[in-house]
Amino acid sequence: ALDSANIATRSKLSTIKRLDSTNKALDKTYKYLDLSFKKITQQQNENDSIQNQLNTLSKKSLSQKIAIRSQQLPVDSPVKVKLACLAYSCGKVYNANDEDPQVYNALSQAIKHIDGKSYPTVTNLDNKRIWTKLIDNDKFIVFRSDSIIIKSLSKSLTSIFRLNLSGAPFTDGWIKRDSSSIITTNNKNICLKHNISNLKAIKVDTLLRTKDRLRLVSYGPDNSKIALVGKDSLVMLWAKNKKIDSIYFPSRIRCIEFLDDRNILVGCENGIAYKSNLKNKNNIFEKIGYGQGRVQFIIKNLRNDNIIIGYSGNKIQIYKDSKFTDPPNTLSTRKPILFAVLNEKINKMAVAQSNNNILVIDLSNTDKRVQINDINARICGISLSDNGELLVDCAENNSNFTKSYNISSATLFDRIRKIKNEIVTEDEWKYYIGQNPPYDTVVTHYKN
Repeated sequence: ALDSANIATRSKLSTIKRLDSTNKALDKTYKYLDLSFKKITQQQNENDSIQNQLNTLSKKSLSQKIAIRSQQLPVDSPVKVKLACLAYSCGKVYNANDEDPQVYNALSQAIKHIDGKSYPTVTNLDNKRIWTKLIDNDKFIVFRSDSIIIKSLSKSLTSIFRLNLSGAPFTDGWIKRDSSSIITTNNKNICLKHNISNLKAIKVDTLLRTKDRLRLVSYGPDNSKIALVGKDSLVMLWAKNKKIDSIYFPSRIRCIEFLDDRNILVGCENGIAYKSNLKNKNNIFEKIGYGQGRVQFIIKNLRNDNIIIGYSGNKIQIYKDSKFTDPPNTLSTRKPILFAVLNEKINKMAVAQSNNNILVIDLSNTDKRVQINDINARICGISLSDNGELLVDCAENNSNFTKSYNISSATLFDRIRKIKNEIVTEDEWKYYIGQNPPYDTVVTHYKN
């Protein structure tokens, strides 16, 4: 009986083991099926995401398609202006980039077609004028050989202030980033600092007298130091109206920028940017960048601490920060670079090129660029305001003038609608764009 019971027990244990093994196999199968289901679900989600992205890109590309179609039409076509405005509105409907270069170009052509006499605004200046510079969104300063004039954009470019530069003709000038002061030099090699924070009581300090003409100026970040570039490769450091140091660099200097209170970055004609620690009395330089041609400009972007270096050989290098540990983001231009100006608030940079064109680059997306190609004169200087107003100083046939553009598509769109608010008809839409895009959705948004 015991033997029989043991046999029965062993049989049950064997059955339990087989069931346990079966359960493990089932668990393994279940986990495999669950993983497979998750993979299938993930793949389906990815496919849906890709399809949604394709649909979004298709909708966003519609605004570009309309903008390009507008640019292809003859200047006298009555539909040209309508399509340009519709391209901008279509970008708004589908959350596309309404500041897309194609959309801007279409609007720019449209505004010139219907308001060519007023856009771009041209301000003629006499031959005593050297150059102009925006000091805020409304005022720009005109440097003349005998005076400094501040004009108001909102008051039809009327003069609101004039400072006579007595003693010697003006040769050059630089404006501090916060527009609180100006440094000027004259033909007697006297360097003056003008505090213009209060136009009713301007304070003038004589910084120095030199044997050579001063070519460049850079303000220190803490406002306590000023770097003055004299002949060729010499940098003179000033603090509290006293010269504190002189530094000679390996090549003739083209541009200079304070990185912080202790370091300066100097761009030279040999195509190298040198970093110098002002606390190091041995003048040991660190080579930061090297590009083809000369270093044309160095800009420190206060918005994100980027360092931007431009070379005459069609290259712009953007470094993440002033430590220069990461390799730069390199941009290429079609034509040699002359100089550039940056507006940190709108994060856009205007670059003057040798073919008398200006390239406006959105630094938040460097692939989006606007080309200003109708200047048709030698570019002497550029300024860029917070509201997208671009002032271009020009010289041609012994005459000086300033052209004023606006690089904001929204501003051009509003300006066009105030002059000519016409809507594309459904027949025009089908003829120029096609039947597939939803005419009603886009046009309804445009009407609103």
